[in-house]
Amino acid sequence: MASGRRRRKKRTTPSPPTDVETLQKELADARRRLDEAEATKTRAISRGTARLRKENEMLEVQLTQLVKEIGQLRFVVDRVNQLEGELRAKERRISEAEAETERLSQALKSGRPTARAAAAASQAARLFGAGR
Repeated sequence: MASGRRRRKKRTTPSPPTDVETLQKELADARRRLDEAEATKTRAISRGTARLRKENEMLEVQLTQLVKEIGQLRFVVDRVNQLEGELRAKERRISEAEAETERLSQALKSGRPTARAAAAASQAARLFGAGR
């Protein structure tokens, strides 16, 4: 070491065992660790599969409920449209009846005999259902 350099130690890997029994023990140990790792993996897969299956079942239940609600909402929308149509028809009949009432009222107030006869005939037809 006259030049002032330090010598580096060479890294040495442990020499492989040459004894057959030692190799067999290491092989058995490696197989045991492999079996344990595979068992752990299998359990993890089973847990994951069970969790996914449960989540899938819950989603199916939610989907079924949503489909039912959509069906009910469609029924309500259809019923609203039907009732709105009926309402418009009834409002039209009411306005026609109001106009007819006003016309008959004016005819009765005029005092003309033909207007009175027409008003009475119209009134009678309404009373007995002929005008429906």
